[in-house]
Amino acid sequence: ELAAEAEAKRTELIDAVSLFSDELLEAALEDRATPELIRDAVRRGVLSLELTPVLIGSAYKNKGVQPLMDGVNAYLPCPSDVPIQAVDLDRDNAPVTLEADPEAQTVAYAFKLDEGRYGQLTFLRIYQGTLNKGDTVIQTRTGKKIKIGRLVRMHADKMEDITAATAGDIVGLFGIDCHTGDTFVGDGPRLAMTSMFVPEPVISLSVTPVDSKAQDNMSKALHRFTKEDPTFRVTLDPESNETVISGMGELHLD
Repeated sequence: ELAAEAEAKRTELIDAVSLFSDELLEAALEDRATPELIRDAVRRGVLSLELTPVLIGSAYKNKGVQPLMDGVNAYLPCPSDVPIQAVDLDRDNAPVTLEADPEAQTVAYAFKLDEGRYGQLTFLRIYQGTLNKGDTVIQTRTGKKIKIGRLVRMHADKMEDITAATAGDIVGLFGIDCHTGDTFVGDGPRLAMTSMFVPEPVISLSVTPVDSKAQDNMSKALHRFTKEDPTFRVTLDPESNETVISGMGELHLD
């Protein structure tokens, strides 16, 4: 009973995505639009940042998860589709285009931190070069040299120890002290990835430890949260001498 409405919506879909493909436009006029032509047009629209596919499903009931993963594969850019730029800190932040080349200078970006039972786990995206266990890299924010110890590939909550990772890989790293947004480079120019956009906080709360014993624990926890989450801020109010936490909403601060 929904066939007519589905057909009408499909026509709307084809009209919208044919803006990104002359081939699809021609096929649509002749009523021979194929799923392959539509997918190709959607991909072009997504890569130009002018189109956002919306998929519906439920992870809880395992409905729509496979089409979502197929959609990621079909529509989102692979590393060679998007120009990736770093800046050279020694040349007044001059832009440097990175290539997904395993032989080039290593450039890796810490995009997430996680405090687990083995200590801080740093998630790295390797944009260029190769990262080997035992290599020494430089943390560009601090200038510190860091030796790569345990290197892991994550599979949900499971870890697989690996000895090397190359451009395009996302890996986990143990035993390093860093912040979300830090860049690590091998020998060569002092490159840094530009930081992600972080909006200003919209809500603030004053927090007070229940007693002096809790003061140290609270300070350590707040320090850890600020390292993990660039949208979370901690300040000391100069007038009231209160510790103030700021973030993106009530749920965030809870």
